Amino acid sequence: MNPALLDSAPRLVVVVVNYRTPQLTFEAVRSVFDEARRLGGVIEVVDNDSGDGSFHKLGLWLRLAGMCDLVRLRQAPRNGGFGYGNNLVLREYLAHPEPPEAFYLLNPDARAEPGALTRALEHLAAEPACGAVGSQVLNEDKSVRRSAFRFHSVVGEFLRGARFGALEKALEPWVVAPEPPKSPAPVDWVSGAALALRRELLEEVGLFDEDYFLYYEEMDLCLRARERGWQVHYLPRSRVVHLCGQSTQVTGEHGAKRRPGYWFESRRRFFEKHQGGALRRAADVAWGAGMILRRALRGRDPEAPARVLRDLWDHARRPAPPAGPPPSALPDPQPLPSGAEDQNPDLPLVALLAEDLVTYDMNLFEPGFWAVAVHRFGNWRMNVPTRVLRAPFSLAYRGASAGVRWGWGIKLDYTVKLGRRVRIWHHGGIVLGAREIGDDVTIRQNTTLGVPRQGWNWDKPVVESGVEIGAGAVILGALRIGRGSRVGANAVVTRDVAAGATVVGVPARPLERRTPARQAPPAVSAQAA
Repeated sequence: MNPALLDSAPRLVVVVVNYRTPQLTFEAVRSVFDEARRLGGVIEVVDNDSGDGSFHKLGLWLRLAGMCDLVRLRQAPRNGGFGYGNNLVLREYLAHPEPPEAFYLLNPDARAEPGALTRALEHLAAEPACGAVGSQVLNEDKSVRRSAFRFHSVVGEFLRGARFGALEKALEPWVVAPEPPKSPAPVDWVSGAALALRRELLEEVGLFDEDYFLYYEEMDLCLRARERGWQVHYLPRSRVVHLCGQSTQVTGEHGAKRRPGYWFESRRRFFEKHQGGALRRAADVAWGAGMILRRALRGRDPEAPARVLRDLWDHARRPAPPAGPPPSALPDPQPLPSGAEDQNPDLPLVALLAEDLVTYDMNLFEPGFWAVAVHRFGNWRMNVPTRVLRAPFSLAYRGASAGVRWGWGIKLDYTVKLGRRVRIWHHGGIVLGAREIGDDVTIRQNTTLGVPRQGWNWDKPVVESGVEIGAGAVILGALRIGRGSRVGANAVVTRDVAAGATVVGVPARPLERRTPARQAPPAVSAQAA
C-alpha cells in the first residue's frame, strides 16, 4: 500500500477482520475492491493474530491481484475479538487530521453485491439523523436473512427459546428478529456482518466495547448510539451475501452447533451492562423456560444448539466478570494544566537554569536556552502568592515570551510541563504545543507539536524522557511518544510511538527490525508482506 495513504483523506474506509479464513477474507476484499476505488475509499484488512499463515497468504494474494495500492494489511498483536480488530483501524483513522466520512465493516464470510457501499453512503448523506446503516443480508441461495432486530428483553428471550408461532404473533412487539422491512426504516440494531458507520457517531459514542470478544458488540454500539439520539437504519437496497457460520463455525447448514463460552459471556455482559443483574437473571430464566416449553410441546429441537440448557445454567452461576467502559474514539478531554502552579522540576530556579546552560554547552547565544529559561521563569512566577505581587513578574514573562516567539520563532508556553535537560536545536520556526515533555529530550528545528484540528486545545501530545525528535517532524493529537524513542526527520506522527521505537515517514511508521520471540510483528503493508 502507498505509505502516504492516510494523507489522501479517504472518503470511506472498509474494514475486514480475518481470523484463520484467508480465502474467505480475500474474496470479501475482492467483492468491494472496485467500488471502494470509485468512492475514493481504502480497504483495511486486520489479521487477528491467526497464527496459521493467514497474514502471509493474504499479503501474497493481494500483491498478485494488484490490490496493494488500495488495501492495507496489518497484523494485530493478539486475537482480541471482532470489536478489538475493528477498533485498531477505527482509532487510527479517527485520530487523523482529516478523518473519513464513514466506515463500512464487512465480515470475512460476506460478499458485497455491486452498489452496496455506494447506497449505504448515499443513505447516510440523505439522513443526517442516521448514524449507522445495516445492509440487507442474504443467504447463499439469495433468500433474505433476518438482520434487522429489536433489543433483547426478558419477554423476547422467552420467545426466542420457545419459538412458538402463536406466541410470537401474540407478543410480536417483543420478537427480537422480526421479518425485515421491505424499505429503508429505523430499527433497534442491525447485523455487524455489513455495517456502515458515520464518523460523527463514533466520535460521540465511542468505539466497540472490547469486553465483548464476539457477538453482541454491534447491539451494544447501536444501543449506545440510540441513547445519544442517533438512528440506526436497515437498508434493503444495500445487499450482501453472508456465508453464515463460515468464519465463526458457530452456525452452519445443518443447524446451530454448540455455542462457545464467549457467546454466553457476551450475552451476559450485554444484560448486566444495560439492564442490570436482576433482569439478566430473569432473562436467563425466561430463555430456559421457553426452551423447556418447546421441548414439552414439540420434543427435541434439532435446530437448537447442542447442550444449550446446560451451558446456560453453567454460565448463569458464574460471577459477573469485571467490565470497563468502551474505548473512546477520541482522547479523554482532560483539561490542560491551567498554569496556576509551578510545574518546574523540583529544583530551585537558579539551579535549573545552571543545568540548562550546561545542557546548551554554556552558550548564551543559543535560542533554545532562552526559550527554556523564559519557560522556567513563567512557571516560577506562580510561586508569588498574590496576583498583585505577581503582576510585574507576569509582565516581564509576557514580554520575554513574545521576544522569544517573534525574535527566534520558538513558541513554548509555560503551561507545558517541561522536564530537565531539554535541548532545542533551533534554526527556524518551532511550535511546542505539548501537554508534557520529559527529561533529556532533544528537539530539532522546525518541529511542530500540537492539536490535530482547530478548537481541540486539550488534544496535545506527551513526549516521554529520552526522546529524540528529528528536524521538521510534526506530532499531532493526544499521542504518547514512548521513552527512548526516535522520530525521524520530516516524519508526521498521528498515533502513539512505542518505547524504544524509531519511526519515519508520512505518516510515520516503525522501521523494520528483528521481532523478538513471542512478540507479534508490527503492522505492515500488503506490499511488504
